[in-house]
Amino acid sequence: MKNKKNQYPQMTYKQAVEYCKYWADQIRDDGLDLLTTNYSAVVRISDQLTYALCMQTWIDPQKYYTLYRVRKYAIDIYDNYTDRSSWAKLLELIDDLPEEYGKNNQYPQMTYKQAVDHCKCWADQIRSDGLDLLTTDWGAAIGVSDQLAYPLDMQEWISAPRYPDIYAIRYYAGVVDRDHTDRASWEKLLELIDKL
Repeated sequence: MKNKKNQYPQMTYKQAVEYCKYWADQIRDDGLDLLTTNYSAVVRISDQLTYALCMQTWIDPQKYYTLYRVRKYAIDIYDNYTDRSSWAKLLELIDDLPEEYGKNNQYPQMTYKQAVDHCKCWADQIRSDGLDLLTTDWGAAIGVSDQLAYPLDMQEWISAPRYPDIYAIRYYAGVVDRDHTDRASWEKLLELIDKL
């Protein structure tokens, strides 16, 4: 018996974009009224779109941010398929996928001061929404955590030795982005931002 590893076929970037566009058309054909109420219809799309994207080992958040977010939303929808706004966001992200990936797609780099301002702005938003809402409402939480975490993830200059404060904030922003029910991490995130 051969001990050959069965690797999932790897797409090119262009193929991945075309694949996402195809499934966006399928989502629109099925309609959100069906997809937010019919689990078996969701599984058909999720098995085809989400699984294939999860198997692409080259999708790096630093290099292919938009495609990475498409994959993230596709995964999240599987657990929150009744959330219409998440389906709408997934379609919006797919529509925004660049056809070709080049240097002009690099995420803008902030200065340290801009990163601090970015964090303070989103700390105000977190306090405005309140932790009772953000730890119980996935839609509200993802709107905040995604906007806070993603731009920080894209800053190539943030490292633990040079900028331990922003690095720690980026870490906790990632924690609440993955698990919005973790109240202690939301509190730690606010505490760290207040110290900037």
